[in-house]
Amino acid sequence: MRTFSSGGGVQSIAALVLSAQGVIDYPVHLFANTGDDSENLATLDYVRNVAMPYANAHGIEFFELQRTFKRGAMRGRPETLYGRMYRTVRSVPIPIYRSGGYPLSRTCTIDFKVRVIVDWITKNGASPENPAYTGVGFSLDEWSRVKPSLDDAQILEFPLIDLRLTRTDCQNIITDAGLSLPSKSACWFCPVTSHGEWVRMANEQPEQFERACKLEAHLSQKYGEPLFLHKQRLNLREAVRQFYFDLDDVSECVGYCLT
Repeated sequence: MRTFSSGGGVQSIAALVLSAQGVIDYPVHLFANTGDDSENLATLDYVRNVAMPYANAHGIEFFELQRTFKRGAMRGRPETLYGRMYRTVRSVPIPIYRSGGYPLSRTCTIDFKVRVIVDWITKNGASPENPAYTGVGFSLDEWSRVKPSLDDAQILEFPLIDLRLTRTDCQNIITDAGLSLPSKSACWFCPVTSHGEWVRMANEQPEQFERACKLEAHLSQKYGEPLFLHKQRLNLREAVRQFYFDLDDVSECVGYCLT
């Protein structure tokens, strides 16, 4: 079995185009949705209205997957990352910043991306004796993000790195195929969001920015200490107000989210 773990971003869509062109061999692409209330809405729109029709037109299977509850009354129903942060008593699964030291440990990517993909491939026949080969969309300028698989039923491959393709190369591959460029894929409340993106959200999506501010306050309350979505370790509103004109800041996630 050969699958590609799609994040819905530039590198993943470039890999979809290369799959359609026969340059790389991934007949199945899997997009793990962290929840319609969690993913960047532009990413969901692109996946559903651009990537999936393109895949279908070129004989590639493209599945949108989502984590489900494993037990209890909610067993089998979809679980979202945003919902988990309000449902649980203390768990904070995103790498949110504390006042000092390192951010909290990230479990969001493992629980809502990696394990969802592994569940699908194992249900479809992958095993330690017969592992699936899964491509991940890291480009050459992201080689430091390469890590081995967390499950024996899966062997990870990095075809864009093997082809020595950069992010710019991936953008060119997409536009040369006649497709529009996707936005960066990540949850809208991700602490790895750049300052410029927070400012843009405050300006262009004020209701969503207000939801992020309320989430930050909620997580601080339930964890029992101040937690910050902004890397400056300031209240989100205050950080945007103080550093309003710093629009060139760029930050990258370590995981599957931004591919």
